[in-house]
Amino acid sequence: EIGTLPAERYSAYPELSAFRASRSYPLLVMVHVNLDTALAQWQADTRQTLITVCIALFCLLLLSSLLIARLRKGLIAEESMQKERQLAAQVFEHSTNGIIITDASRKMLAVNPKLEAVSGYSAAELIGKNPSIFASGQHDTAFYQTMWQAIGHEGKWQGNIINRRKDGSDYLEEVIISPLRDTSGDVTHYVAIKRDITELRQQEQEMTRDRNRMINVLSGTEAGPWEWDLVSDRLILDNASTN
Repeated sequence: EIGTLPAERYSAYPELSAFRASRSYPLLVMVHVNLDTALAQWQADTRQTLITVCIALFCLLLLSSLLIARLRKGLIAEESMQKERQLAAQVFEHSTNGIIITDASRKMLAVNPKLEAVSGYSAAELIGKNPSIFASGQHDTAFYQTMWQAIGHEGKWQGNIINRRKDGSDYLEEVIISPLRDTSGDVTHYVAIKRDITELRQQEQEMTRDRNRMINVLSGTEAGPWEWDLVSDRLILDNASTN
């Protein structure tokens, strides 16, 4: 037979007791095990397991918090970038200057409505083409080589170009061309901002012509001191000259 006996009567400490009677011999075997000693290793293992689980849960919670914060930051950044893209798109569409965006091989990827209006070409006619489609033939190869060298070395070129519309008429443009680069420094795109200054140049030429005519007229008279007001584009004489 086997069984257990309460041990409080034998010891002042909690114990696990077991006995067994032998069938072959007139013996009774009884074993007493100190409860604290028997459970000490189990308690130590349990504590270690609990500590490990708590640390793991804490780390998991910390990593989850960091991940959530990073995702939230990413969403905020993405929302900000989306707003910037929308703003850039609005500026691109409603700009009073013509805008061309090309790839690194100088094939046009996008043009804005202002450029379509000035050049007479539609976006469908320009996408995939080289901006040389606007060439008027009034600039030689050396001009364009110098322009692209400045873009490559200085990061920008600004100047005036005589281009040609779809209808064959020439027009004068003030152009700024800049490259866009990636993190490695390689050119990925080119952006050209163009302003039609044909009428402005014509007005300047007319003002210069009128001023020169007046100077020639007054040079042949006995007029006294006079000056040309550049703001109002008017001739100002003193009283004696007026008389």
